[in-house]
Amino acid sequence: MVNFPSLFDVSAAGHLEAGESTEAGVREVIEELGLDAHDIKLVFLGYRVEVADQSNGQKNREYQAVHMGRLDTPLERYKPQREELAGLYWLPNKDGIDLFTGKQPRASVSGIEYDRAQHHWRASTQTVSIANFVPRIQNYYLTAHVMAERLLEGRFPLVIS
Repeated sequence: MVNFPSLFDVSAAGHLEAGESTEAGVREVIEELGLDAHDIKLVFLGYRVEVADQSNGQKNREYQAVHMGRLDTPLERYKPQREELAGLYWLPNKDGIDLFTGKQPRASVSGIEYDRAQHHWRASTQTVSIANFVPRIQNYYLTAHVMAERLLEGRFPLVIS
């Protein structure tokens, strides 16, 4: 079952197998983004609880371990998993903060999108609003942008809730 088709979410997220450590979740980065992520220095931001009752009747209850790391890899070097992702876009931190605080109603994102008719990834730009993102109870996307800004500036601690 596809959850929230055509909506934007974080770059790599997934479920761990029974018995796996949270560090094993790095495989999700490898699978979804097509990168060798073993050399990324991940920073643990904490745990959060996600509750999402969907219109299709599915009840989603998750206990999430959130990590963040810096990647300077150009998008053309990513090899996203077509079965998992329809596109991969950059939302600059300042634009994300402005969008999720309501300072701006829309933001421009650029990235790559899979063209199913031509069977290849192509450059793409879109204008997005908050409605284009998976709904969250907490201000998850705003917090993630603020923490990314702090990570890039070398300001710690980093936390998520």
